[in-house]
Amino acid sequence: MLADVRRRLQQGMRWANRQPSLVAGVRAARQVLPGDSHFGDPLSTTGPSPARVLGRRAWAFSNRRWGVLAELSLAGLQIADWIGEDVRGFAAADELAILFADLR
Repeated sequence: MLADVRRRLQQGMRWANRQPSLVAGVRAARQVLPGDSHFGDPLSTTGPSPARVLGRRAWAFSNRRWGVLAELSLAGLQIADWIGEDVRGFAAADELAILFADLR
């Protein structure tokens, strides 16, 4: 009985995850969320922050085909990347400026 319920739940989740209209709805919602709405592609995930590292890993596993659950996860990472160090209270990496001068 419990195995049957579990199997039906898994089938329902797989079905919902593959629905193009649901994926399009989540993508549209990501357009109004703060941050980069294209978060998840290789250009938007460069850098050492945890959200960007997770975004790169997700891109590598996705084969460029996002389901509803992946889009929802990217929405969370998009907001986490937008918030950045403000919540953590410290910078992910110290910034360093180097000045070269030609002294004659």
